[in-house]
Amino acid sequence: MTNDTCYERGLVTNLSCPICMLDSEDTMHALRDSISAKQVWTTMPGRIYIYHPLDINIQEWLLFHLTRRSLGGGMNWPLTFAITIDALWQRRNKAVFQHSFSSTNQLISIVMNRANSIVNSNSPFDAGDQTGVTNKLRNSNGPPSGYIKLNGDGAVSNAGTSSCGGLVRDSNGRCILAYSRKLDHCSVLKAELWAILQGLRLIHLRSLGSHILIESDSLEAITLLKNGCPRQRDCSYLVQQISELAASCETVSYMHIGREANLVADLLAKHHPLLEENLVVYDSPPSFILPLLTADMADAC
Repeated sequence: MTNDTCYERGLVTNLSCPICMLDSEDTMHALRDSISAKQVWTTMPGRIYIYHPLDINIQEWLLFHLTRRSLGGGMNWPLTFAITIDALWQRRNKAVFQHSFSSTNQLISIVMNRANSIVNSNSPFDAGDQTGVTNKLRNSNGPPSGYIKLNGDGAVSNAGTSSCGGLVRDSNGRCILAYSRKLDHCSVLKAELWAILQGLRLIHLRSLGSHILIESDSLEAITLLKNGCPRQRDCSYLVQQISELAASCETVSYMHIGREANLVADLLAKHHPLLEENLVVYDSPPSFILPLLTADMADAC
C-alpha cells in the first residue's frame, strides 16, 4: 500500500513518497505523477495519452485507458497501459523493500517485451471480458506460445525434513526437465521459494528459455515475488536471488494456482526420502510422475 494509506492507518508517520521524497504518496502519485513514473510515461510510445483526461480520480483514469482503442501501428494501448501499471508498481515495491531500482529504459523494455509476447501468443488481450483467457491459461498445462513454464512446490514432513521439486514444460505442455532436492530444515514458505529458485537456476544453466511463466500453489510466495519482500524477513535472500535471476530474463510472470493444478510438482517435492543425492535432475520425465503427467496432458487436450 502507498504511504498515504499507511499514514491513514497509523503505520507510518511520514506521508512522503519513499522514492522521490518530495510529495505525499497516493496511488496516482506512485503510478503517474511522481518524477520516476513521469519519466516512463513520457518516454514510451503512447505518451500523448497518459495525462488525459485531467482532474479525474484513479478509478476513472484507469478505466479511461483500459477501454481506449489501440493506437496506430498495431500498438495495443490497453494492454501496454495495464502492463506498465503493473511494472511501475512492482518497481516501486522492489525499491522500497529490496533497495533495487530499474531504470526507465529497463522498465520500458520489460513492458514492451511482455506486451509483444502476449500479442504474438495464442492468448490475445482484449480490453473487454478476460474471463475466458484467464481460465484458458489456468486450465492449460502449456504456457503461451514462445514461453516455458516452471511449476515448483515445497514440502515439510511431520518429522521436520524439508524438500522441494518442480518441472519445466514447453509451450506444448511437454515436460522438458524435472528436479527433486533435499533441503536443510526450513519453513514451508522457504521450501516453496527454494523450488522456484532451483528451477530458475536450472533454466539458466540449460538455456531453456528467456520467457518464463512461473506457477506455485503458495499464494504467499507469489505475492512476495510480485510485490517485494521486506529485508527483515528471513526469506528475503531467497526472494532477492529469484528476482535477480528473473531480471536477467526477457519476461518472467508469476501466477498462483490451486494445489490440484500442481500435483506433479508436489510429487517431485515429496520424492526426497528416496534420493541419495541432495539434488537430482531428470532430463526426461521420471517414471513415478508419468501417470500424473499423462493425466495432465489428457486434461489439456
